[in-house]
Amino acid sequence: PPHTASTVLANWIMGIFEPEEYYSFMVNTKGRPVLQNGVEIPISKTIVTKTHYLDLLALYKRFRKEFDEVFFVVSNRGTDPETRIDYDFCEYNNVLCIEYDDLVYSNNIELELMVQKLTRMFQDRFEYFFGANSPLLDMEKQKNAVQRLKEMDEVTRSMADQTFD
Repeated sequence: PPHTASTVLANWIMGIFEPEEYYSFMVNTKGRPVLQNGVEIPISKTIVTKTHYLDLLALYKRFRKEFDEVFFVVSNRGTDPETRIDYDFCEYNNVLCIEYDDLVYSNNIELELMVQKLTRMFQDRFEYFFGANSPLLDMEKQKNAVQRLKEMDEVTRSMADQTFD
């Protein structure tokens, strides 16, 4: 859902799976186009795609045939239904729900610890697919995620400093 630190979540997971790729976003309009760097692409061209569309069953049915499996990693915040996904979805084997508080960091040490924790949560939840000794826990992949999040923070800071006339 929006306003749940989902950009942090998306950049962490992209750092693990495709650290050099542009951010992909599925637009919440008819047809659900996927945009990457402003260009529409087939969803099959990306491993990680962010969306605010929350009908996970519809997304799964639509895209399952294009992938070995479809996973959903969802961020939740507070108690407002606009910033939470239905808890029942969190029980599905292919869904990992992460609370907003698990996505907050204020320095590099906390950032690294957050990446380690999220990666462990991902590995534990999806072990049935990736296996117990998955390379997801490889420190290089986690370093990629930390670097990507640092770059995201830098872009965010530079945008905050800009004036818009």
